[in-house]
Amino acid sequence: MSGVTVTQGPDHAEQTLAVDAVCVNIGFMSKTGFLQGLVDMTEKHEIIVRPDCTTNRTGIFAAGDITTSSYKQVVVSAGEGCKAALACYTYLGHRDGKDTSKDQDWEVTSGHHFIRS
Repeated sequence: MSGVTVTQGPDHAEQTLAVDAVCVNIGFMSKTGFLQGLVDMTEKHEIIVRPDCTTNRTGIFAAGDITTSSYKQVVVSAGEGCKAALACYTYLGHRDGKDTSKDQDWEVTSGHHFIRS
């Protein structure tokens, strides 16, 4: 393979690009319209998140392909989902007056796993 031909736009203009490799990403369209006006979004309708998956709206967290995360891959989305869940756990604990640890370590006791808080 020496290149790939791309067709785009309403006029279906073709352009041939010289490439050494191709990574195919099958079509994806974020459905974030229901959040319009609730959280900050980009012009591409991606939810703007901080590194801990929080949004500009207190108590709303987002993760995965619908966010401004740089990489749109399943494994990255899964990790972002975990970060969002931990941030939510911390948020809810603080909201309810509990002392939740930011460094939620796992402990193993008698074969049982739990989050230390």
